[in-house]
Amino acid sequence: MTTAGSERASVRLRYLGRPVAQALRADLLGRSTGAGEGVTEAPERLLIAVPHGRLIGSVLLQMVSWRLLPLALGPALTLVGQQNGHRATVGIGIGIFVWFAILLIHAVWQRISSQWEFTVTDSPDGLRVRHGLLSTTRQTVPPGRVQAILIHQPPLWRPFGWVQVRMNVAGYGNTDSSKRTMLIPVADRAFAESLVGWLLGGVDLRDIPLTRPPRRAALRAPLWWRAQLAGADERIFVARHGLFSRTTDVVPHERTQSLRLTAGPYERALGLASVHLDSTPGPVRTRAAHRDAAEAREMLDRQIERARSARLLVTATSAPAPQAG
Repeated sequence: MTTAGSERASVRLRYLGRPVAQALRADLLGRSTGAGEGVTEAPERLLIAVPHGRLIGSVLLQMVSWRLLPLALGPALTLVGQQNGHRATVGIGIGIFVWFAILLIHAVWQRISSQWEFTVTDSPDGLRVRHGLLSTTRQTVPPGRVQAILIHQPPLWRPFGWVQVRMNVAGYGNTDSSKRTMLIPVADRAFAESLVGWLLGGVDLRDIPLTRPPRRAALRAPLWWRAQLAGADERIFVARHGLFSRTTDVVPHERTQSLRLTAGPYERALGLASVHLDSTPGPVRTRAAHRDAAEAREMLDRQIERARSARLLVTATSAPAPQAG
């Protein structure tokens, strides 16, 4: 059981029989949602089940690509050693190849086995996430605990239109592994964006007006300034960044923990500043980078007001209705 503000499970019960563990879990979830004690597990609706072939292909594309260079170093040294008759160089080349091949196989196997049979379902208790081949995990994220969402697309996934969705969850600290913050390991972009919009209460990410930094931001980030987009509507703040590996950060206004305005010496000389939206610890770190200083200040002030209004609205809607006098 994990509580908000803690980085690890505050209560952990081991060696329970599966029926006892499932009954205890259902009872605790029922109490937390107000359904009372002794309730059975609530029904669920399947949202996505990641196909095995897509999972394997995405892991290979994501993990093998940037490891090919050290893996190719071994055969290159072996070839040089054979041509020059240096047995020591041949042995070193073979050793390097075997070592990096073992590391690569282990990394790929670990990622695939941990995300095998990855399914996400919806229930009155919240989102239920299941995955694992040898060691299985079943995780429930209660409603309202998702603080921010990240949609990430590595460069080799772009031809297939695949993305990955991760989240910041209240109570999951920096020490938690990426398995607990993973919402979808791989999915089509259109489906991922629709799921994120539904999860945040029915928003459409494509309708958010996004703007770029001014042209002089090219002096600060020559290649990436055009890929730095940010904008907001009445419900969420969205930031997109990345030239080759594209990322979209989404933060509901009421979940904003704090806001910061930063400007380094180079940015101040160019009249630029960056706006940061702080969330709970996790993979999502949102900022609108290299904005005009006046625009950044206005964006910060407007976001403060949006966050305040959103929190007041949530408090008003969650307060109990007054009884008739």
